[in-house]
Amino acid sequence: MSFSHAGIIRRVVLVSLTTVLMLSSSPVCLHAQVPPEVATLAHGAVEKIAKFHPQQILVAPLRGCLLDPEMCHELDTSLRSALESALPAIKIIGQADAVRFLKMHGVPAIDVYVVDALQIAGAEVGSELLVAEDLEWTKKANKVKVEIFDTHKQSKLSESQTSVVRRDPVSDEEPVIYKDPESGVSLIVSKKQESKPKYFPSCQSC
Repeated sequence: MSFSHAGIIRRVVLVSLTTVLMLSSSPVCLHAQVPPEVATLAHGAVEKIAKFHPQQILVAPLRGCLLDPEMCHELDTSLRSALESALPAIKIIGQADAVRFLKMHGVPAIDVYVVDALQIAGAEVGSELLVAEDLEWTKKANKVKVEIFDTHKQSKLSESQTSVVRRDPVSDEEPVIYKDPESGVSLIVSKKQESKPKYFPSCQSC
């Protein structure tokens, strides 16, 4: 879809992509304990990962996580802790590694939230699996997900999810916008389910 005028979005949250990347790779002080539903989801995902016997995995968030970065950070923290405890021999690489690969190949860093780009990046850097963290927005809660992909076959192997009530009671349906300061392109994240990412400015030649 082409966005010819930014005024079609009445109210958005505009945040630098650099800030989000820093949040995903740096320890932060969480406001509260990790919700038990999230911890259970993470441990269940690790059990599924173990069945594939990978030597290296890429763990990274998808664009839905931009709707509630704190909750996805809690999922990421729980997932990595469970992995390190149950599968200490597995090498874990993250979003920053995928960004470096994408930029080396001329792909904007903002595409690091797109599953197809992550699968390609994961395969090229030697990860057998992509463990993708994602989130769906509903009026009263978040559906938090962990999806496991075979990076070489580019196929989904498993998906688990749980519903978690948000601490922030805001339930409006306005989109969230995250801007890549390097390319100037913004990723428009809708709270309604959409199969393809939307960008502004849109790509007229794709």
